[in-house]
Amino acid sequence: MKLRKSTLFLFCLLSWQVYSQNVTETFSSRGNVYVQYGKMYFHQITKSGLDTLPILSKNKKFLIYLRCSYNNDINLSQIIRYDLKTSKEKILIQSAEDHPEVSTPISYAKSYEYYFSCLGDISNILLSPDNKRIYFEASAWAVSDAIHYYVFSTGKIYFYHSGDLIKIYPDGMLKIRLAPLAYDKKGNSYRYLQDWLFDKNGEQIRPLSKKY
Repeated sequence: MKLRKSTLFLFCLLSWQVYSQNVTETFSSRGNVYVQYGKMYFHQITKSGLDTLPILSKNKKFLIYLRCSYNNDINLSQIIRYDLKTSKEKILIQSAEDHPEVSTPISYAKSYEYYFSCLGDISNILLSPDNKRIYFEASAWAVSDAIHYYVFSTGKIYFYHSGDLIKIYPDGMLKIRLAPLAYDKKGNSYRYLQDWLFDKNGEQIRPLSKKY
């Protein structure tokens, strides 16, 4: 009986490793991450009830997703990498607003560009087409989030620009929504929204839409 169970387990494990190479998409439902291959088969990846925003890598070797929890009066947000071959999770980025002691260290904290002591709550993530970077939003200023990116090869986090992540294009360029300051004819200040095309270095290229 034990031999049969061991054989069945090995068969399921080998089968899943083969199937994982044919994953077509990923999605989340009720805080859990699933992958799909073909038209009918779904496989549940996580069971925490805390996971959202899953993204499948272009090489279909791993997923990234966002996990948000509340522990010991701390709002914790984590970006996690899940290896489809080994079924193992790895926390890449951990953010706890106002709690540097449990957050992933950032070298530019309290700098001219980013004067906060640590990363704010993470709310959005994008994976670059070449699987080399993760872009993400963290809460920061009253009128805008702070966009950062994580480099897989170094494990380091860099500040990118203020704004909201909207889209990443196949060539690695990004669509960012900004809220710049403007003035009316009476000199009163106000903010408007506008989408811009940015390059990989965080430089503005051109506007992509009218003001709204």
